[in-house]
Amino acid sequence: MIGAATCISYIVAKEHVAEAVANFITGFTDNKYVFLIIVNIAILILGMFIDTSVIQVVFVPILLPIATAFGIDLVHFGLVVIFNMMIGLSTPPFGMLLFITSGISGTPLKKVIKEIMAPLIAMIIVLIIITYVPDVVLFLPRLLMHYTG
Repeated sequence: MIGAATCISYIVAKEHVAEAVANFITGFTDNKYVFLIIVNIAILILGMFIDTSVIQVVFVPILLPIATAFGIDLVHFGLVVIFNMMIGLSTPPFGMLLFITSGISGTPLKKVIKEIMAPLIAMIIVLIIITYVPDVVLFLPRLLMHYTG
């Protein structure tokens, strides 16, 4: 999958898809919070159907320059993306972690999906907090590593 994703990433770079997406998004909005909503929705949906390594290799390089243009801290943006992918892996209908949990535990998938709903709601609430209050995720890097980003 990484090899295929790398090929797709090369084609995306060669065809300047990132610039086209950036122009579309910046033409759609000039607000970084709207951009973050778009990123959250897109990566949550992608995470339900696509492996995280593919998202990292193909889609993050497209979104990263846009995040930089909006002045979003890259550590903050990275944590938002990672948390989105984690939620996507746990979200029905095709979240890979659901199938893995079902297979290892021997529990029917229907029951695993039922049990994941409460934690999913909690994860989405945390996602909203870390997306719109960057100091929550940047507090420790700033405190321990004197990060100024």
